[in-house]
Amino acid sequence: MKKIFYTAKFEYLKWIFDEKQIVTIVGIVFMHVMIIQPFLNRSQEMQTPVNIVEVFLAVANSKMFLLILPVLFLVIISDFPRIDSDALFFIMRSGRINWLIGQMFFLIKAVMSYLGIIIAYTLLIGASHGYIGNGWSLTVTNYQDFYGAEAVCFIPVDLYWQMPPYEAFLKSILLIFGYFMLTGMGLLLFSIYDLKKIGFAIVTAILAIGTAAAAAGFSVMWLFPTAHAILEKHFDTIKRTQWPDIVYSLLYDFLLVFMLSIIATKKMKHKKIISIEEN
Repeated sequence: MKKIFYTAKFEYLKWIFDEKQIVTIVGIVFMHVMIIQPFLNRSQEMQTPVNIVEVFLAVANSKMFLLILPVLFLVIISDFPRIDSDALFFIMRSGRINWLIGQMFFLIKAVMSYLGIIIAYTLLIGASHGYIGNGWSLTVTNYQDFYGAEAVCFIPVDLYWQMPPYEAFLKSILLIFGYFMLTGMGLLLFSIYDLKKIGFAIVTAILAIGTAAAAAGFSVMWLFPTAHAILEKHFDTIKRTQWPDIVYSLLYDFLLVFMLSIIATKKMKHKKIISIEEN
């Protein structure tokens, strides 16, 4: 366990100080301009405050950002796992499987950090423009009454009719965490097979196709991870029913993560150390 955690710690420290972290800042700025500020503008025009968690929920239910955010996450972990001279010595001293498990622990820490920054930023903005209370704001519930039935809602009616905002907040975090974990594990698996560049393109294509299917409302969207990450997609527009249940979406994510980890483990057991040195 000491070797596993030390591997994860070393990888995380190299990652957290990587120059690619500037992409996270760019993503937050883009998110603020495209989603957060327009949402707050509507609140000011309606002269009513927002709930502190509604800013995050506006981002979490944006199909565009559920494509952009994981792609940006792929960019900042594109060097993961680092197959360099340091990695060679780490693998030789810790063992192949310990090193691989350490990379998985690093991925968990990276996802928590990346998602944590997004959550902290949206809560900070929400706190400066809203209130704390487990009830939807008039900015959400009266949005279409104010702007017309054809206005595009930042937080869909399918969501705020079904549950209070704090429950939606917690469930959205779980779904997006599983979504990012699955994305990162896909890149890790391709890296173990020395196909990182191809893997990056394949994972991005899967995210893009899934996002397009979710935006169009095709039933095939449930074959892809994006739809499972969108909380409002689990609810019927009128009936108080869920399909699929949120538990099934979480199982979808974590069973696929488990399957990818098993495949990666089998490959890593037979991976030649000399091939790493050559890379």
